[in-house]
Amino acid sequence: MKFTAIIMAGGKSSRMNIKIEKPLLKLGEKTLIERVIDAVKNSSLIDKIIVAVSPNTMNTKNYLKSIKGIDILETSGKDYHDDMKFAIKNSNGRYFIIISADLPFITSRTIDFIISKYIEKGKPSLTVITPLKNILIYNLVPTYIMKINNEEFVPCGINIIDKAKIDEEYIEEAYLVMNDFEVVFNINTFDEYLKAKEYIKELKN
Repeated sequence: MKFTAIIMAGGKSSRMNIKIEKPLLKLGEKTLIERVIDAVKNSSLIDKIIVAVSPNTMNTKNYLKSIKGIDILETSGKDYHDDMKFAIKNSNGRYFIIISADLPFITSRTIDFIISKYIEKGKPSLTVITPLKNILIYNLVPTYIMKINNEEFVPCGINIIDKAKIDEEYIEEAYLVMNDFEVVFNINTFDEYLKAKEYIKELKN
């Protein structure tokens, strides 16, 4: 099975309250978008990388032109799920892993683990989720809370889908529950960005 990665980098980032586009924020020596791209590039199971931008992130689009080994696709930027579906339908390939651009600590090893679990579970769609308590431990702000068997979970911004099922009204879905810091820490606010910078400093020390 060959997998194409789509990195979603077209959001408005309205909760950040900053002038710079979120994918271009620096964390250590790299921008947020570069950190995700590098992790995807080092995956042994991904053979193509697409970065989905939008009119909200034109500076990001221009910045990405200097990065080799990726394709750039422009979406509307109006709705995350609509943009994701548009990106999949307008890209070659059958199996797609969708990764949010604001997961700066994601690693290639974790990406390969998630893909292996998708193959193992055998469902056309997979969503990575984490218990709400993990989000609260790091004082992060959950964007969406879902209940499964009376337990609260938060989507981590990583999905895998079989393009052949993209237009079906109901797509059978598997959930992968993960507690790893690198999928839990998703930057949605400027305060969370500052926390990520502090964490980078701790790693260096």
